[in-house]
Order: sequence, then C-alpha cells, then structure tokens
Amino acid sequence: MNFPEQPILLVIDIGNSYMVGAHYHNDKCLKKWRIRTTDDWSKLIIQYLDETISSACIGSVDTKHDELLSRVLKAKGINAVHFLNPLESTIKLNIDDPKEMPADRLANVYGGRFLQPNSHLIIIDIGTAVTFDVMTKDHVFLGGAITPGLEMSAKALHEHTDLLPLIPIKRPPSELGKNTETNVQSGIYYSLVGGAGYLISHYNQNCFKSDPSLVIATGGALDPNHSLIAKDLSEDLKRQGVHFIEPDLTLIGLREILKEKNQI
Repeated sequence: MNFPEQPILLVIDIGNSYMVGAHYHNDKCLKKWRIRTTDDWSKLIIQYLDETISSACIGSVDTKHDELLSRVLKAKGINAVHFLNPLESTIKLNIDDPKEMPADRLANVYGGRFLQPNSHLIIIDIGTAVTFDVMTKDHVFLGGAITPGLEMSAKALHEHTDLLPLIPIKRPPSELGKNTETNVQSGIYYSLVGGAGYLISHYNQNCFKSDPSLVIATGGALDPNHSLIAKDLSEDLKRQGVHFIEPDLTLIGLREILKEKNQI
C-alpha cells in the first residue's frame, strides 16, 4: 500500500533579535536558517521559500514583522499561514490571562510535551531574555519567570552607569572577579546559572514535591553554532539540575502546533 507523502512544514520563530526558521518533513529537519531582524529580512528570506512548502506556523514576540512576513509567504504560494493564538492551545494555561502567553513560551511547552510527554517539565529558554516555564505531566502550564538575558544585562550595566564598559559575555576564570571585566562577567554569568539552580529547586519543591520534574534548557545562548559560551553554559546548567539541552525546542514546538492545526 502506498501512503501519501507528508507535506513539508515551515516554522518561523521571530524573537527580539533574530528570525529563525526550519523546514520539516516527517519530523526531520531538512533545513534551518537564521536572519537578524535588524537586517532587510524580507529580501533575505526569499532564498529559503519555495513551492514544496505546504503551510507555515509563525511564533512571534516582535509582532511588527508579522504583517509583512505573512505577505511575503503568501506571495511565494504559502497560503496556509498560522500565527500562534494561545487561546487555541491544547495545553491548559493556568495563568491569570491566557491571552498574555507569549508565542515562544507556548511553543516551548509544546516542544517539551512532544519530547517528554509523561513528565513534569521545567523549561529554561536563554535568549535576549531568559524565561522559565513550568508544566505538569497532565500538560497544565503553571507559570514561570522572566529575567534579562546575558547580553541585555551587560548592555544595561554599560548604559546605566558612567564607568562600566560593555563587557563581552563568557564564563570567567573564577567566580571571584579580579578586575572590572571579570567582576561583570562573574556577576552576570553566575547570576543566571545560580538563579536557574534556585528556581529549579523551588519549582520542584513547591509544584511537584515527591515527583520531580525533567528540566530542559534551550535558546540561542545554548546553540554551539551561534554562541561561544554554549559549551560552558551547558555544563554549568547541568550541574544545577538541567537534564537535557535542546537548542531547537521552540522550533520543534512550532512544528507540533502546525501538525495539530493540519491534523497530521
């Protein structure tokens, strides 16, 4: 018996700094690309679009790009374009106002549900901002936390003080800084790592008690193809209780949402 070919699905994650896309076929990633949103992305994206793509799912936290992106996709014959709507989620959002659920965080919990469907989950996404998402094994989203990302923290210190320069982010040789650069690096880097450990412990104790979670970390800072600190940060987060590193979790979640919409 011949089964019909599964369509090629396009997913696009529009973040605060980058637009990241992936093409999936039978859950396999065929192609992945990354464009800085400050560039002329509407021209750059054309090279990644063709008639083999059946539908697209866009998760955007920088919505000023949404209308133009929709027009660009439809001009290339991709008419089934879905933007994430948290009110259509099959994951229960146990928060004050489900409409406030950001697209990237919704995609992350979908990705977590696909990878670990029978576990309580804590998901850490380290990008321009750092988010912590908590979901039960019954697929109820409980909430989480948001904090500035590594580069945002370094930029804030530089822009809101008179003497601190803009410091490159990396793991310092010691937690005990010996000059301005290593003091800033230690404060920013280990605040993230230590804060992650604290929140993992807190969520496990207060949300899951005797049935601890699995912890997944994702985000641009953990992608070795784009981040110089990915290896060091991955190692340090695992010491704080992270079980898995999956840089493409958001894209996987967008794929699962698109499959749900297409009933694949």
